[in-house]
Amino acid sequence: METRNRKRRRPSVKLHQHSSQNLPGTSQQPRQLPSTQMPDQLPPNQQPVQLPPNQQPVQLPLTPSHRLGQWSSNQQSGHQPDQLPLSQQLGDQMQPAASQPDPAVQSVSQVTTVSTRGTSESRIRPAGVFTDDLQQEANRLLDNSLAANTKKAYIVGLERFSEFKRQYGLSDAWPPTVEQVVRFVAWLSLQKLSHKTAKSYLSSIAFHCKLLDVVVHTKKFIVSKMVEGMQKDKKTHDNRLPITLSLLQGIVSKLNIVCSSVYEAKLFTAAFMLAFFGFLRVGEIAVPKKGDSILQAAVLAIEDLQFDHNGVIISIRHSKTDQLGKGVALKITRSNSEFCPVVCLNQYLHVRPQGPGPLFLHFNKQPITRYQFSAILKKTVSLLGLNYGSYKSHSFRIGAATAASQLGYSVEIIKQAGRWASNAYQTYVRPVPVVMPSLINNPY
Repeated sequence: METRNRKRRRPSVKLHQHSSQNLPGTSQQPRQLPSTQMPDQLPPNQQPVQLPPNQQPVQLPLTPSHRLGQWSSNQQSGHQPDQLPLSQQLGDQMQPAASQPDPAVQSVSQVTTVSTRGTSESRIRPAGVFTDDLQQEANRLLDNSLAANTKKAYIVGLERFSEFKRQYGLSDAWPPTVEQVVRFVAWLSLQKLSHKTAKSYLSSIAFHCKLLDVVVHTKKFIVSKMVEGMQKDKKTHDNRLPITLSLLQGIVSKLNIVCSSVYEAKLFTAAFMLAFFGFLRVGEIAVPKKGDSILQAAVLAIEDLQFDHNGVIISIRHSKTDQLGKGVALKITRSNSEFCPVVCLNQYLHVRPQGPGPLFLHFNKQPITRYQFSAILKKTVSLLGLNYGSYKSHSFRIGAATAASQLGYSVEIIKQAGRWASNAYQTYVRPVPVVMPSLINNPY
């Protein structure tokens, strides 16, 4: 009888747990490989993720031997090589009034308070564990549907909308009227905010309206035209320049001066090389901030690498445009050039602290952050005598797309390498600036 009355324990489920069978012993030290030799496996306790049998890696189009502006007979514009080389992817004036809290903000910052009924008032839950369990699971699923950065953006948007309503004494009832939305956009314009910010804030309002299953006014014609007016009124220019292969060589050559140790130089060499040849976003390499274990799980991990004799396969489990985690595999092949991303990655792995987790770690096993990634880039670019304000972390991805385009690769190959599903890649292809001749001729 005692056994029957015991509560059954639910089995715990560990996410992103990779198989550890057939691993070498933990005491085994990795063998030192020559720069031209490829490892058959990762260092101990760093088992690569296995690709599904039907998933073929995307082979990236760039190689270190490419030089921008030098064209060969088989690299004319529009030509697709038979075999990809790689080292690779609105009003009336309103008077201010006393402030009142807006429950919408809390409903996004704490999704567990969201009700499926069309009201912004606090919901009184019926008694009973059964109902609470179902509501908690519904809330958990809603929370899980949002990416961390999207959730933060929605919170900020609803906070600004709440601030606007408090300032002009507007009702907190949902849904907001068309007039409220129109005047909110006008208010944002008076705050000197960009049309992109206005779109983001409107998306947060639309999201909350959809949660409450009420009418959404953010896509009304008058609202859309006002946002379009903001865009024409405040045109912004993206002044980020591409990092070319020659510039990448110069950046890498200065890391021993900029970085605090040889280990740090190897770390950022591998990170910069992979960012360029892999067409990677910085969010796929570095965490937003220190100590965020949830966001650490979203970056490239040591388990996502799989070496073979021709190079390395990198499994991107999820990304900005892949929130469902379908994943994609990228193939970077080894080149005969001394400036090879696979060789640089291999050299870093042999000094990296052993163990699973984020691929790019400091020696104290803390993952690199986006701030650190950008700071090191800024220092090296400054040391080369260039304007660091024109080179950002995204310049690696811009540079990869620009290089592939100048080398004559087809639109399909570029979109596949950079994982672009639309023509958004076109904004990444930039004119290549004139780089100092000394940097081109003497990268080291």
